[in-house]
Amino acid sequence: LDFDLGDDTVLNTGLSYQKTSADNVTWGGLPPFYADGGLIDWDRGASLGQDWTYVDTKRTEAFAALEHNFQNGWTGRVVLTHVRNDMDSQLAWITGAPDRETGAGMSGWGTRYDGGYKLTNLNAVLNGDFQAFGRDHQFVLGAMASQNKAKYFGYGYGADFTVNIHDLNGNAPAPVLLSDPDYISESRNKQYAVYGASHFSVTDRLALIAGARVNWWDGQEGDGTRTTASYKFSGKVTPYVGFTYDITPEWTAYGSLTSIYAPSLSQDINRQYLDPTYGWNYELGAKADLLNGSMYVAAAIFQTDQKDVAKYAGYIEEEMRSYYVSIDGTKTRGLELEAAGALTDRWNVSAGYTFRIAKDNQDVEQQTDQPRHTLKVATDYRLANILDDKLTVGGAMRWQSATVSMPWDGESLGVRQGAYAVFDLNASYEINDKTELSFSVNNIM
Repeated sequence: LDFDLGDDTVLNTGLSYQKTSADNVTWGGLPPFYADGGLIDWDRGASLGQDWTYVDTKRTEAFAALEHNFQNGWTGRVVLTHVRNDMDSQLAWITGAPDRETGAGMSGWGTRYDGGYKLTNLNAVLNGDFQAFGRDHQFVLGAMASQNKAKYFGYGYGADFTVNIHDLNGNAPAPVLLSDPDYISESRNKQYAVYGASHFSVTDRLALIAGARVNWWDGQEGDGTRTTASYKFSGKVTPYVGFTYDITPEWTAYGSLTSIYAPSLSQDINRQYLDPTYGWNYELGAKADLLNGSMYVAAAIFQTDQKDVAKYAGYIEEEMRSYYVSIDGTKTRGLELEAAGALTDRWNVSAGYTFRIAKDNQDVEQQTDQPRHTLKVATDYRLANILDDKLTVGGAMRWQSATVSMPWDGESLGVRQGAYAVFDLNASYEINDKTELSFSVNNIM
C-alpha cells in the first residue's frame, strides 16, 4: 500500500506470507561411491527420501519505507523490514558405501527438528548533489542496523534402518522420537554500520569515487543454557576508491579498489568461530554503449586477495557438524565479458562469460566445486503478424565447465562433475499496457 503524506513524502508498506510443504525430502544428498571406490551412476530422479520425511515452512515479511524529496533536490529514504520464518521437519540421515552387486551397505536413522528465526533490518540513506570547485558532484550517506535471533529444537533419533540402493522404496520404518526436545541451538547476531561515498567530477571525462563503511558486529551461539561461541568486532573500517574515464562518447574505462572485512561463521574443531576474513578486491574494465545506445558491452579483469579464509577440514560424527581451518591466503583472478542489447526493434540478445580461478599461498587450487568457466546466452523475439505483434518467444542457455567437489575428509576422493549446459524456453503475451501473461520452462534438456 502506498500513501502520499504530502507533495514530497511517500510511505510504502507491504506484507507477504508464504507457506511451503515438501514431502519425501532428502537430507545430505546421494552418496557418491560404491564400497569398491567406484562412482555410483545414480538414475535420474533417484532419491533417499522416505514416506515420512517432510519440511514445512511459514514465512511472513512486513516492510515500511518512508521517502522524502527535499527542496534542494536531495532524497532521503528509511526502510524497516521484519521477517519471521518458522519450520518443522522430519528427516532421514542415510550414509554408507553400498556394494555394487547387492546394493547393501547403507544405513540411516530418522529425527525431527523445528524452530525458526526473526530478522529485523533498518536502513536509512540520504543522497543528493552538491557543488564544489565549480563542478557538480554527488554523495550518499547511510546507516543500517540488523538483528537476527534463531532457535531450533531436536527431538532425538529413531532406530537404525538399512537401505538398499537397488530397492529405494522410501518405506523405512518411521522413527519413534521424543515429545520434548533433547537438543537446542540458539543464536543471536547483531550488525550496525554507517557509510558514505562521493562521486567527484574532476573533469568532463574523469570522475573519482571514494567512500568508506564503518562496521560493528556482535554474535553468539549457545545450547539454550550457555554460550558456546561468540564474536564481537567494533569500528572496523572498509574503504573504497574507484574511477571512471570517458575515453570516447561511447567507451568508458573504470577501476576500483575495495577493502574486505567479514566475520566468519565457520567454526574450528573446538566450536570456536574462525578469525574474520580480510583482504582487497581489485577490478579494471571498460564498458560501452554501441549502435546508438541499443547495445551494451563490457569487459573487466579482477583479483581478490584474502587472508584467513575458511577451509573445510573434517566432520565430527558425534556432534554432527563440520569444522574448518583458516587458510593464510588465497588469490582469486578472473575476467568477465558481457554484451546485451537489441539487434532490431523485435530481437533482443544477451551473453556473458566469466573465468575465475582461486589458489592458496602454496599455489594449490581452491574452491574447485565452483566452475572455472561459465557462459550464459539468452534471446527473445517478438513475432511479426501473429496475435497482433503481442507474442514474444525466447530461450536461454547456461553452460559451465567441470567441477570437483571438496573431499568429505582428508582421504576420500573428490567427485568430478563434467561440463554441462542447461537450456530454458520462455514465452509472453501482452494483454494490454498493464497486464502480461508469461510462460517459462527451465532445464528442458
